[in-house]
Amino acid sequence: MKIFCGAFLKIYLFILYLIFTLYFSLAFFIGNNLIGVCFHRENYFVLFLPEGVPVFIIPFLILIEYVSYISRIFSLAIRLFANMMSGVFLIRLFLSSLRKYFCF
Repeated sequence: MKIFCGAFLKIYLFILYLIFTLYFSLAFFIGNNLIGVCFHRENYFVLFLPEGVPVFIIPFLILIEYVSYISRIFSLAIRLFANMMSGVFLIRLFLSSLRKYFCF
């Protein structure tokens, strides 16, 4: 039973970190877009269509730019999650080495 609880808590912590980072990246993404729209109005959407693009490529380019823009949410979440988990692993490694050397 003790092994099951420990495994459950580790999986729960893993999922909690993932949800936590996804929430922060989504909040940052929404805030960034709101500030951009408030300050730049219709010029904000020029981001999806660079100048000098041929007319027949415009629909495909807008679709590709939109998908890459939305994928930033997940990219931010995954990078933040990886950094948080690496910090947790480093702390655990450091504490286990301290426990080994100082016997407590």
